[in-house]
Amino acid sequence: MTRVLVWLCCLGVSVPLAAADDGIAAFRRMAVQGNVDAQFAVAEAFQRDKSAEQAAFWLHMAAEQQHPLAQRELGAAYANAIGVVKDEGQALYWYRKAAEQGDVAAQSALAVAYAYGRGVAIDYKQAIYWALQAGEQGDVTAQILLGAAYATGETVAKDYKQAVAWYRRAAEQGKGVAQFQVGVGYANGFGVPKDWVQAYAWYALAVHNGYSDAESCRVRMGEKLTPSERTAAEALLKEWQTAFKPHSSPIPPTH
Repeated sequence: MTRVLVWLCCLGVSVPLAAADDGIAAFRRMAVQGNVDAQFAVAEAFQRDKSAEQAAFWLHMAAEQQHPLAQRELGAAYANAIGVVKDEGQALYWYRKAAEQGDVAAQSALAVAYAYGRGVAIDYKQAIYWALQAGEQGDVTAQILLGAAYATGETVAKDYKQAVAWYRRAAEQGKGVAQFQVGVGYANGFGVPKDWVQAYAWYALAVHNGYSDAESCRVRMGEKLTPSERTAAEALLKEWQTAFKPHSSPIPPTH
């Protein structure tokens, strides 16, 4: 029974520990004996119970045994002072450990850290490297970072085609700011053929998904459309509202 519960916890299934015959004590016995999955399961249990310090203790135990999810969660704990004293250097250390094992959220966090100098000197080469690792795996934060990098040319050679491609990947996961940037591309012919119908639809979708800064652009673009173009744009918007729903971040923001 205990092994089944540990397995379920490691799959991300919420299991009330009190419901088990032997409760959390069995998990802790296994954890104390060095079972890394049990250590992570206990940490998750304490996270659910809002016992941040206990959670951080068991995350440390599992992270030291190279558990990538524990390493990532520990990085987030240090970045956000959850159960530990805020320490961006430690956050970066544990994010890197997880990132090197392929954890996409940790890779994204590293990209942000290097891009903005959080716990480390700004290093755009490292930021782009880790953003590419995470972006290719579908992380929206990394995709937006890459879109901005290619659009501005401040960290890589300016390439509007690449910028719009990366913004679009995030836009299709429902990210309003990325939808706005794709609209900018179509409105101005940056990296894609100029297309005011698509520009209007992307601006309107961005507004729908909470990016209010796109509203003025939506209005101005709407004034340029013919009635038939407006009808086509509204049809696109309706389709995309269903297809491109908002995407939630996998880790807490690293402020």
